[in-house]
Amino acid sequence: METVNNNDEIDKAPNGGVPGDSRQPNELPQNELADVTGVDERCLYAAMSYLLLLVLIPIFNSKRDSFINFHIRQGIVVSVGLVVAIILANWLSWLGSILFLLLFITDIVALVLALQGRQWKIPLVGWLAGKFSI
Repeated sequence: METVNNNDEIDKAPNGGVPGDSRQPNELPQNELADVTGVDERCLYAAMSYLLLLVLIPIFNSKRDSFINFHIRQGIVVSVGLVVAIILANWLSWLGSILFLLLFITDIVALVLALQGRQWKIPLVGWLAGKFSI
């Protein structure tokens, strides 16, 4: 039986193992610095609208854009609904739990659609969100 010596030195490039590339491990080329996520900035702001308190970031930081404002208004209504569902769950656990689950699933679906750049007028939530402006 032969034994294999695993103590051999492995030649690694300075960038983490890619030969011929002299960049540091976390260094990106200049053209990749602007957008590392591949998602449009408007879509990121719209998606943040559905993350409870993170709705404040697009409210104060984004340009006045109808796409972002649409998602901000709906995100506020869904967030308030989630808080109401949690409070309601203290008195009527089954009703509050069902409402929370429905709103949570709706929140996740709306977040994913916002990341895709789509608008979905959520039934009842969209109607309530249309009643106020930002």
